[in-house]
Amino acid sequence: MNAIKLLLAGMAVGLMVLSCGTKQEVETIEDQQTALESDSSTQDNGQQGEEPQQPADQTGEDPQQPEEPQQPEEPQQPEEPQNPAEQNGEEPQQPEEPQQPEEPQGEDPEKDLPAYEFLSSEAPAALSAAQKEKISNLNTFAFAFANRIDEMKGTDSYVISPVSMAYLLGMLSEGASGATREEICKSLGFGAGDQQEINEFCRDLMVLASRAASNGEILELANVAVLNKDFKLHESYRKAVKNYYDASAFNMDFFTQDVTGYVNGWASKHTHGLIQKIVDQVSPDTRAILMNALYFKAEWAIPFEPLSTKEENFTGAEGKVRKEKMMSSMEGYRYANMDGYEALRLDYGSNYRSGNYCMYILLPDKGVTEAQVLKKMDKDAWSSMKSSLKYNLVWLKLPRFEVDFNEELNVVLQALGIKSMFSSSADFSRMSEEALAVSMVKQASKISVNEKGTEAAAVSIETMDGASGNEPEPVKFVADRPFLFAIEEKTTGSLLFMGSYR
Repeated sequence: MNAIKLLLAGMAVGLMVLSCGTKQEVETIEDQQTALESDSSTQDNGQQGEEPQQPADQTGEDPQQPEEPQQPEEPQQPEEPQNPAEQNGEEPQQPEEPQQPEEPQGEDPEKDLPAYEFLSSEAPAALSAAQKEKISNLNTFAFAFANRIDEMKGTDSYVISPVSMAYLLGMLSEGASGATREEICKSLGFGAGDQQEINEFCRDLMVLASRAASNGEILELANVAVLNKDFKLHESYRKAVKNYYDASAFNMDFFTQDVTGYVNGWASKHTHGLIQKIVDQVSPDTRAILMNALYFKAEWAIPFEPLSTKEENFTGAEGKVRKEKMMSSMEGYRYANMDGYEALRLDYGSNYRSGNYCMYILLPDKGVTEAQVLKKMDKDAWSSMKSSLKYNLVWLKLPRFEVDFNEELNVVLQALGIKSMFSSSADFSRMSEEALAVSMVKQASKISVNEKGTEAAAVSIETMDGASGNEPEPVKFVADRPFLFAIEEKTTGSLLFMGSYR
């Protein structure tokens, strides 16, 4: 009997814009927080006060040639994912793969760059004990980051990538000095003078996490720096971001070339078309843009049987009951009953073999909110939860879900103690002779849980049978209310994605 496997694809793009520090008026965190609270229901997809510009259609035009101004158009909405066939005995249709976007046509802005190389060959076979401790510290940043996003989103679902944000901050701190660097390093769990350690850590994590992908798992990381035409980098910075982040740094003319189209095209390319727009318009006054993209895709090691998926009640964060397509299985999973919540680990892989990635579901007890669970979570609580997981026969019900996120994060980072890089006192003297300040930090993320694949039989519970032959009583794990989720790379323990479905 053919069965459809469950597929999860996660992706995130982070963007950081640097402007001339001597000309920029930087809002205080209190002013930004007030503005955020007054407009918390509106998602800001561009720079304030600027009209959105239609991205380039990548039809072969030379990006060196100025284009005629165009009237802004409404951004194209992504097509809704097709639901599998109704439970009528028919074979569910397999969803189409997102098409790989074409490369932007015209002159390659990366040609004639210095021949620096990504030092991937210098990455070790595994993280050292000291680097694993840094992962633990980085996870502390991840939980602090998630808590701020959780507060910002209120009762809305969200998904973020702490790793994507860490790579942006790592590239930025390579060009920073003084208090600017100290704040960034401290937030990531490193000492103020540990920039080389950050660089090597990011390189090793980038290599090892990608190398760990197996059994149909895919993880891709990419970084880039796009510079305005007359903006000059220190050659030492250009070399460092290539050596440790595999990031090319090249110049484009922000006045005459379609930089907005290039930035959005780069985001689309490196997320396989799943995030097609990260900015509405790039100001010609912008001096530099740093970007990171992370793409993840894998199938469950234990697939769900699609014929068991049924429409059932789900109680949202505001207490309203709605119908959700609930997947169901009775299998052996790692499970723990913790203080105030239940935890479940679902492994990725293929042919019932676990790979190197997994998803954790944290389901708050009734009467406890996911925000309350998240606030208690730090590196020690996370480690305790993982060590408490034991194999159990679990009756699992989990909704199919899809979550988008696209937000500016200046206020969030300032609340985490990273403040000076947004002000006129920002020190990026290791990047350029120019006085610079960060004008915008933004992340767009998406996660989709849906059914895909063929030829996977339902898994029996034979491996869970005891020596006596008696069938154990299953644990019920019914995610019919808001829950937290996180995707982890097992060999390093890094949290690639975190979020909440409400």
